[in-house]
Amino acid sequence: MKLTHTLFSTAALAAVLVLSASAVQDKKPVDPKAGAPKPAPTAPAAGAQHQMPPEVKPGPEHARLAKTVGTWDANVTSYMNGTPQTSKGTETRRMVGDLWLVADFTGDFDGKPFAGHMISGFDQDKKPAAPDANAKK
Repeated sequence: MKLTHTLFSTAALAAVLVLSASAVQDKKPVDPKAGAPKPAPTAPAAGAQHQMPPEVKPGPEHARLAKTVGTWDANVTSYMNGTPQTSKGTETRRMVGDLWLVADFTGDFDGKPFAGHMISGFDQDKKPAAPDANAKK
């Protein structure tokens, strides 16, 4: 009895879904060989031109990022409630193209495993947010 009731409920639900879907469909007949109708292309506004942004070329800041590529051992000291705690970790850095530095860090923090991921780059059109202590004056 329970199985019959479940099958009847499932069949009724399927019928409602099929009828709902057919009521929502567009009334235009669609050739199944043609596939779904494609939307009309939109034209750019009058006078508008599509231009590619200028190619970004790496600068000296990107060269500085590239100098940090490699695998680094980390000795980390953190201060929880004023008490120093030390831990160890490893960071692997690699360049993606000539513009982006990607770093992955694994280690432990407060006795628990920790993993971090960083992506760094440099916008040549903007000034750095803070002066670089290593920059030559």
